[in-house]
Parts: sequence; C-alpha cells; structure tokens
Amino acid sequence: MALSDKKYNDARTILITAGSKSAANSHLKHTKGKGSPEGHGVQLIVEAIEEFRQTDAKSLMKTRGMSMEHFVAVSNAATEMGMNIEDIFETMGDN
Repeated sequence: MALSDKKYNDARTILITAGSKSAANSHLKHTKGKGSPEGHGVQLIVEAIEEFRQTDAKSLMKTRGMSMEHFVAVSNAATEMGMNIEDIFETMGDN
C-alpha cells in the first residue's frame, strides 16, 4: 500500500522537531498523489531510532534504548504513517 506524501512529510516533521538529523536530511515527498512505498516510511523511522539511540547512549532513563522524548517522537511518527512502532522494532530484531 502506498504511503501518502502528507503522512510521510508529517512524520518527518515530528522527527525533525525531536532533533533527528537523519530525518532533516531526508527529502520531502512530492509524488503528486502516487505515494511512496511503505518501506520509505519504515526506513525513516529506523534511521531516527538508530540516531536517537546513539544520541541517548549515556542517558540514565531510557525506553527502547532512547530517551522517553525520542521514543514518543518515533512512536508518534510511526502512528502518523499508520504503522505500529512495535512492528518496526521487531523488523530491527529488537523484540
């Protein structure tokens, strides 16, 4: 199923607001209604998770290896795209 440009771009904005440089370096989607493969959205989330885990490595309070603020951001971004964050963690081998 195609992922709408709006949903991808809104999720990207959530991640950028939380401080994700990888999301900021990704490109806005503008497929003129065609949408993008869902895998593009998953990759956006995975890259942010990996980035946030590195950023938060020394943080004392972590959820899934990142600060609660970053966890909420990736979860909200996934939800924005109609994805379940737990499914994304599973694809990463993080059960």
